[in-house]
Amino acid sequence: AFEEETRKILIFQKGFTDLERKKLAIITGLILASALASPRVLEALFEDHLVKEGISLECASAIFAVWLVERDVKDVFSAMKKMQIDGRLQELFPLNKRNPETFCAYFREKGLGAIA
Repeated sequence: AFEEETRKILIFQKGFTDLERKKLAIITGLILASALASPRVLEALFEDHLVKEGISLECASAIFAVWLVERDVKDVFSAMKKMQIDGRLQELFPLNKRNPETFCAYFREKGLGAIA
């Protein structure tokens, strides 16, 4: 129930301000780091309307930043792999920007080289 509600909130980010989205990403990162919900909630970020507007990418990078502070990179990737999300991360980018170079450059620029 909690996990499904968290996922729903992530889907409706478009209705939030930038500051509210940032706060949501931080708390989601803490929720994932504490294992209160599985990385399955991140599937909400693959919604087309969020990807097209760049909301998914900004949210994901903020979530990963918090999650990686709280947990080891191996733990983060292991959790994502269990939910089969690790191989879908490029889907956070709009179609015209989905390539390994853009992916790596973006996450390195955000200080998330471990994700890249």
